[in-house]
Amino acid sequence: MMACLTPDFGRGHTGSRAGRRAQGGMALIMVLWVVTLLTVIASSFTLGMRREAGTIQNMIEMAEGRTIAEAGVRMAMLGLEHPVEDERWETDGRIRTLNWQSAELRVRVTDVSARIDINLAGRELLDGALRQAGMEDSGAREALLDNLLDWRDPSPHRRAEGLGDAGYHAAGLPYGPYNGPFRTVEELLLVPGMTPAVYRRLESMVTVHSRRAQVHAASAPRDVLLALPGLDAGVVDGFLEQRARAHEQREPVPALAGVELGQSSGVAYTVESSARLASGFEYRIEVDMAPASDHGREPYRIIRYRMGGVSAPD
Repeated sequence: MMACLTPDFGRGHTGSRAGRRAQGGMALIMVLWVVTLLTVIASSFTLGMRREAGTIQNMIEMAEGRTIAEAGVRMAMLGLEHPVEDERWETDGRIRTLNWQSAELRVRVTDVSARIDINLAGRELLDGALRQAGMEDSGAREALLDNLLDWRDPSPHRRAEGLGDAGYHAAGLPYGPYNGPFRTVEELLLVPGMTPAVYRRLESMVTVHSRRAQVHAASAPRDVLLALPGLDAGVVDGFLEQRARAHEQREPVPALAGVELGQSSGVAYTVESSARLASGFEYRIEVDMAPASDHGREPYRIIRYRMGGVSAPD
């Protein structure tokens, strides 16, 4: 007798529903993964666009700040040459604050003789400058002074602590003392014993353009005044307060503890121009400029140019 095989329709139907549920669950998971992936891609794209927009905004502010700061340099040129004497700018280091469109422009002009000329300053003044630059070790300072003086001295003979040609070569340097005047302040970095840290602090105190052994103390900054022999912080700070009052009242600068105030050299000037934008970004330019000899479009020619950002004259 043959068995009758009857399909189990109920069980097959149940299996089919379970399969469909499994497939639906997998589809839901795939959808969730796709949504998550698209969210990550969209977030990355948005972040990238924000970064790019920020970079572009920084570039715009940099260009705007530099343009306005350079305008301050040109204004200083014109101010120094103003035909009306009472309107002519003084080189006393006072800050002039001007409004330029939506920016604040701050400009300061000083004679370069307010700094220490490394080609003409005496040993004692140079020693004071190195101390102000943070070089406390007297032995290291003496060695650096001898190397510095040997560098600018046309004589081939070295000083007691100077390295001389042989010492330069022994130190692995492919050059020796220049035996001539420093052509730029940056050449100080070539002198054995000069460190980047000391140079960074010394750079704003020195020049190669004043052509004077003495400092024009009537407009010299505080660190330069502290480098002068025989002066301490109390005397210098008192003088600076008196000098500021004299500038405000347009009176002569008072004496400084027997120090010769001197006169501006008129050979070259330092202009510090800082533009502060409405966003708070500041761009600073510092230039040394000398009277132009060719009587071109501008009365002065730039002989040293430094640019930066986020800082302004004190």
